[in-house]
Amino acid sequence: KRFWSTLGWLKVAAILLITVGIWFTYNWLGPNSFTSLQARNQIHTEILPDGSVITLNKEAKISYARYFKNNRKLKVENGDVFFEVAKDKAHPFVIDVDRVTVEVVGTAFNISQANHVTEVNVESGIVKVKLGQSEIKLYKGEKITINGKTKKLAKVQSQDQLYNYYKTGLIQSNNTPLSKLIQTLNKAYGSNITLEAAVIDSGITTTIKIESLERNLKLICLTMNLKQTRSGNHILLSNP
Repeated sequence: KRFWSTLGWLKVAAILLITVGIWFTYNWLGPNSFTSLQARNQIHTEILPDGSVITLNKEAKISYARYFKNNRKLKVENGDVFFEVAKDKAHPFVIDVDRVTVEVVGTAFNISQANHVTEVNVESGIVKVKLGQSEIKLYKGEKITINGKTKKLAKVQSQDQLYNYYKTGLIQSNNTPLSKLIQTLNKAYGSNITLEAAVIDSGITTTIKIESLERNLKLICLTMNLKQTRSGNHILLSNP
């Protein structure tokens, strides 16, 4: 009887152990193991449990692992996020964004995700980007853009610093197509600025502070010898 009684207790203990294991696994890896964080209509800065600092642009949304110090896993669901990652060689910092995985130890970089297009810009350190079986390393001043058609990873040199305007408060362009600068302005101000076809590809080199939109438009028009025409909330920049 004692043997069967002991065996019964062992079964109970085994069941309890399995139950605890399932509960732990679910809470560690399950859908509820991530904490969501979203910036609404304001830029938001957050210090993660490991000491890393992230800056979310307006409307950006991420989630990070609940037990983050030991499991530095994070998801970028939408928008622009700037990362300043605390060094911890024992626990790599891993980000999932759409089809891409980004892995770092300690560095500073920006990820932009919108409409299944992912762009990674590196400011310091080394960032490892993975897509399926492909893998590439990005160094300071390099970037990569990945969309639904991308099969082979290819990096290029960053030509401007438009990507981090929401963190620095500056829009810095270096012979950047005017269309790209205007796209950034529309994103920063929620404005509706368009360009005449003749000036879309014109290059512009300037540094703009995120302050008065009107002042910045005057600066662009003066630099590029353009005029602005308003119709309600719409602003058209064109040749004189």
